Amino acid sequence: MKQHPLIVSLLLAVATLSAAHGAVTIAFNAPFSGGMSSNFANSQGVVSNGMKWGIVVDTTGNSFLDSYDSVALVQGTSVALKANGFATDDRLVLALDLTSDSSQGGQALEGDFLTPGGNGGISGISFALTNGMARGNTFFLVWFDETSGRFGALGSPQFVIPADGQTVTYAQVFEGVDPIRKASNGYVPEPSSALLGLPGAFGLLRRRRR
Repeated sequence: MKQHPLIVSLLLAVATLSAAHGAVTIAFNAPFSGGMSSNFANSQGVVSNGMKWGIVVDTTGNSFLDSYDSVALVQGTSVALKANGFATDDRLVLALDLTSDSSQGGQALEGDFLTPGGNGGISGISFALTNGMARGNTFFLVWFDETSGRFGALGSPQFVIPADGQTVTYAQVFEGVDPIRKASNGYVPEPSSALLGLPGAFGLLRRRRR
């Protein structure tokens, strides 16, 4: 049956739109393979459950700024970051869940398969590839101790956004016994907000010039 050109055009438009707004899932745990993301801690270095966390994504490949303006820390949202009131090409994607001992999927051991683990765990995050986020973008993990107004950041060269529709596990970053990861970077707390101050937070991730 021959399709009308208009119908064909509409189908192509829908297919293009679907591809442009695909979703990915990033997981950080494979405890039975020796990689378990745990020991995320508050500003006192106490491994803590119940902290908000997410990722900051560089959507254009020019790396990250040293600081960003305040943003609302609402679980499950994707927020465009600004710096000094001006839009940047970076986004904060906040996870739906909090740091937790249950995020590891039950009883688990650290990467040496001997040390009990699980507290302060980060499981995974799913989000749509919208607002410039795409395969190959780099990102880093952030977690917030809202009580003290501090946050932690963890970068790795392996932290790269996967292709549309994929689920990728970055458990290799957490192989071995996880060190305590302290929320040692400052931010200025406002009601449900944070001014991210990131000098020294990126580790292996380079910074861009402004």
